[in-house]
Amino acid sequence: MIRAICLNPVIDRSYHVNGFEPGKKYFHLLREVSIGGKGINVAKVCKQCGEPVTLYGFIAGSNGKMIRAYMEKEGIDACLIEINGNTRETINIIDLEQGRESELVEQGPTVEVRQVEQLLCRLREDLQRDDIVICSGMTIEGAPADLYSEISAMCRWKEARCFLDTNSVTVEQLRKDGYYFYKPNLQELFELFGREPVSDRTAVRKLALQLVQD
Repeated sequence: MIRAICLNPVIDRSYHVNGFEPGKKYFHLLREVSIGGKGINVAKVCKQCGEPVTLYGFIAGSNGKMIRAYMEKEGIDACLIEINGNTRETINIIDLEQGRESELVEQGPTVEVRQVEQLLCRLREDLQRDDIVICSGMTIEGAPADLYSEISAMCRWKEARCFLDTNSVTVEQLRKDGYYFYKPNLQELFELFGREPVSDRTAVRKLALQLVQD
C-alpha cells in the first residue's frame, strides 16, 4: 500500500497570460481550477496507475470541502482531518510566450497539536510492513518542524519505507532521519549544498553521489 502525506493541500487557480507584465490590467481571462499539493498529486497518479493508495492530510473551510468532494469523486481513499480556517489557494500566471510562470502562494490554515496527533495516530494504526509512505511538499503552520522525521521513525519501527519530497530539509536531517528515498529536483539539490544551480551534468552528478554517500 502507498500512503501519501499532504499536510497543506491547495486549490490551484491558473491563468494563461502571454506577454504578462506586472502592473497591467488583464480582462476576460479564463480560469483553470484544480486540486493540488504534492501529496494529492502522488495520490492522483497512483490511482491512475491502479496502485492502492490512501491520502492523509488536513483540510479547512469551503476549499477543504472541494478537496474532499474531489477525492470521493475520483474514488481515492482519504483520511482528511478538518481544521479551522480555509485551505490555501495559489494563483498561477502562465506566460507561454515568455516561457515563465508567476505564482502567488497563500500560507494556509494553522493546525493544532492535537490534530497532528490525530493524523499520526491514524497513520500508525493503518501502517503495515512493506508499505511506502510518501511525505510530499511543504508542511503546515502549527505542525512540529520534525514531523516528517517522526513519520520516518514510525516507518522504520513498522518495517515500512519512507520517501521524502520536500525542499525544507538539510543534509544533516537526511542523514539522521534515515529516509529510504529522497527526491530533490535540480534546484533543491543545489540548495541542499548551498550552491548556485548550474546545468553542468558533471556538477550535478557529483552532488548527487555526495548525497547518496551522506
